[in-house]
Amino acid sequence: MYRRARPKNFQNGPISSPVVNDMPWRPQNNLPNIERPEINVEEMAGKQMLPLEPRSILEQAVDDSTMTPMSRFASIMEVLRFRGLYMANAKAFSVVDIKGRETASWTWEKLHGRAEKISQTILEKTQLRRGARVALVYRKSEIMEFLAAFYGCMMAGMTAVPINVIEEFAEMTYILNYTKSELALTTEYNHKALSKDLAMHKGVDWPLGVTCKAPNGELKGVAVSHRTVLSQCHTIKQSLGANPNRSCGAPGSPTLFTPRSNTAPAEFKTPSTPTNPISPSRRSSTATAETKRTDIVMSWLEPRQQVGLVLGGLLGVYRGSHTIFVHSGVTDTPGLWAHCAHRYRVNLALGDYEGVRELLRFRPTEGAKKDAPSLTCLEAFLIDAVMVKPLLDLKFANEFLSDLGVPLPHQVVIPMSSLPEHGGMILSMRDYLVFPKGADVIDFGFEYEMPRGPLPELGTRQRPQGYSPASNTICHYLLDRGALKSNMVQVLATGEEALARASERGVVLVGAFGYAMPRATLAIVDPETTALCQPNRVGEIWIDSPSIAFGFWELPKHSQSIFHALPLIVPVDTMIPEVYDPVPAGFLRTGLLGGLIEGRVVIFGLYEDRIQQEIVDLDHPEIVEFDYHYTADLANTVLDRIVGFTACIAFECIVNNEHLPVICAETPRSQRSDLVKLADFARQAMMDYHGLRLYTIAIAPTGSLPRAFKNGKRVLHPVLCRKMFELGRLRLMHIQSSVDDTVFNIPFGDDTTGGIWGPEALRARESTMPTHARMVQFSCCDYPKEVLDEKTKINLSQFVSLPEILVWRAVVNHDEVAFVAVDGRGKDTKGMTFRKFGMKVVSIAHYIEKRSGFKTGDKVVLLFPNGVEFAATVYACWLLGLVPVPVQLPEASRLHEDVTLLMGLLAELKVTQVIGNTATDDLMKQKTTMIHIKASVGPRQDALLPTVFN
Repeated sequence: MYRRARPKNFQNGPISSPVVNDMPWRPQNNLPNIERPEINVEEMAGKQMLPLEPRSILEQAVDDSTMTPMSRFASIMEVLRFRGLYMANAKAFSVVDIKGRETASWTWEKLHGRAEKISQTILEKTQLRRGARVALVYRKSEIMEFLAAFYGCMMAGMTAVPINVIEEFAEMTYILNYTKSELALTTEYNHKALSKDLAMHKGVDWPLGVTCKAPNGELKGVAVSHRTVLSQCHTIKQSLGANPNRSCGAPGSPTLFTPRSNTAPAEFKTPSTPTNPISPSRRSSTATAETKRTDIVMSWLEPRQQVGLVLGGLLGVYRGSHTIFVHSGVTDTPGLWAHCAHRYRVNLALGDYEGVRELLRFRPTEGAKKDAPSLTCLEAFLIDAVMVKPLLDLKFANEFLSDLGVPLPHQVVIPMSSLPEHGGMILSMRDYLVFPKGADVIDFGFEYEMPRGPLPELGTRQRPQGYSPASNTICHYLLDRGALKSNMVQVLATGEEALARASERGVVLVGAFGYAMPRATLAIVDPETTALCQPNRVGEIWIDSPSIAFGFWELPKHSQSIFHALPLIVPVDTMIPEVYDPVPAGFLRTGLLGGLIEGRVVIFGLYEDRIQQEIVDLDHPEIVEFDYHYTADLANTVLDRIVGFTACIAFECIVNNEHLPVICAETPRSQRSDLVKLADFARQAMMDYHGLRLYTIAIAPTGSLPRAFKNGKRVLHPVLCRKMFELGRLRLMHIQSSVDDTVFNIPFGDDTTGGIWGPEALRARESTMPTHARMVQFSCCDYPKEVLDEKTKINLSQFVSLPEILVWRAVVNHDEVAFVAVDGRGKDTKGMTFRKFGMKVVSIAHYIEKRSGFKTGDKVVLLFPNGVEFAATVYACWLLGLVPVPVQLPEASRLHEDVTLLMGLLAELKVTQVIGNTATDDLMKQKTTMIHIKASVGPRQDALLPTVFN
């Protein structure tokens, strides 16, 4: 077993030498440039939870198909060469489109040949040094070509820089400049498109381009070595290969073994190569490998980055499995994913919770279940997630997998936690390996302190029953929400009791991912003080493993603080915080908040997803404490408890050092009374179930909140929502804010009741002013007695309304110009006098009175472009005693948004008739406009199609 090496040179200064084995920590003052945080040493001394010992696995692993020891390969490229020579005709990767059709299928020989060709092209046509950066600029539709260019760059000794933002020219250029890429690989089609973009952006220099095909993945600026890649693949292979229920798969490669008869041993065939990776002495042991069957993996995860790249492109080569990349849209078609899995006899599936929800939403009906395909070969369904969702896992296993004949469906569903921002390493998941040493003696008996709130009565609290320490145990825990708000873990129930009580108030149902991955050391650390947490506390997950990347690219300071962090421990004998350093390279700060329950990893969310709110204690205002809430828990409460919301997201805005919680939700409803009720329900639910004083609840139309693509699906993005909310760019139908119980740092004067003009504030002001400066001040509003016309000197205040003034102007100033129109070129057209304008107003009023049937006091919507006709129609409405409601004409670029708002306004005002001109009539009769109007009227019971009067 090896560990990551500590970086030698950083801008912060030299790093101390590694500690010896008999000294698990060293004094903090030996490390440079590290501030000493404030730690309550009396509370922490002797009560901190040390990491469990890492689980060990078999170091000498062998290939399942050829029984070749994997330790002989120094890099993943050597594994690919081996597959291309000795498994030439076996299928390596396939692609399935959104309709379930196979669009491409490559063998190991073809993949190896393409990679070698790209490698030779780079070496022959360029003069790049070893380790130079090569950018892979490819679109999302070019998935299969990813591996050829990816492995071709590594075979040539270059550093691959996958880019998946080819549509964003500015961001792509930034990545190219930031990584100092000297070569760019792309297709001929992309080269032509990018050349046009380059011509539009003058002054931008591109690196030399070589036309070939490659992927469009992204490692997010993380430097990953070849040894790290092999360590990741080896760990995952051992975790997945320990499943005792493995029975299905694809037959071994026909180029490896050719059976003579049913009883004779298999004959080993060796291609004519300079070196034979399998020695003759091992032929007898490999003769039985005919019965070995390679795994068939099907994934809808993004195969060009993060965990999709690790489990697809890298692990597929390391294990020699047949990997099938399916379009993420196959989950939207009922039964399509199941038929694809049945056709390929898949035994390992990869997905995420967004796709699982789609599978459940579009699952076959009761009548179609008789013809449902059989998935008896499915052994594991890995779900990439930030936190476990127990109820969704059970529903997926009971209502979907069990109907497809999957054996042990509950054991098949395996949530896994990965680190997408740190190279895609898998943090934890259930497996069939040995449990960590000491995990069998951990129980729920630890309690160094009690959470805030009333203490339970004696004899009413019982210790829940723990789970078996086996690594494949499915663990569900019911936690006390009040304790979780104070950063404490208090288990109330487990197992079936936890599932039965999940709907109770004041509890949170969570699931455990499992133990940390083999050869990984995991610690729970306070993110503010960087001290090891107590056993019953929530903290940030820090991990060290050979599978962790070295650091961020060209960011030594950030790499030192994130990838090589050192926690603190308080020894009982010295009571002085010291650095806990059991590993030579430090820990990786994952940014995930969670804890260990019975040694298993339980995650509550990201550090950015936690909302903190100050507790107001009027008796002891000097004590500052916070309640902590998690956005996923808040969003689940809104969606589960309130009918009417289709999507919800929570975040916090920090204003003047005040943490203000905000909830943004989407709803198809648009009537103001409904929106007010939904906002009130959401605010009351946050207070009743979470004790959270909500600052703002913002309600938007369905599909209008900012989203980002994740594995081919658009999901709500909390950072984008927060930024757009702070900038005021969200499309909102209703917003409700409360300042009285959320904002407490607003400055106030001496008189908190009367304000700055109150009697107490007045006395305080006068006491500071000299006597001669004290004067009596009177404030009033001066109303003019008369308003005279400039020419006729007639008092205009004697008129009752503007229409009377218009009639008077038409008689007195009939030849004077009233309005002048300006065309698009800025030239004045012929003006309109007051007489002509008055006649136009009278004609429009006569037309409205004759055609519409309005009554005095009715509201009428005016849908006009800017011009004289709009002003004349306003005066005509006033002459008839109507209430005009001017509305801007919908724009063609945002027709859906404007039409939706217009229909909501008509429904709210209960108006079914619209007055406009020829431009209005042409726009409203367009086919696209009618489609949007019918779509807006469809879900509304109180809306009708408007009638336009021209």
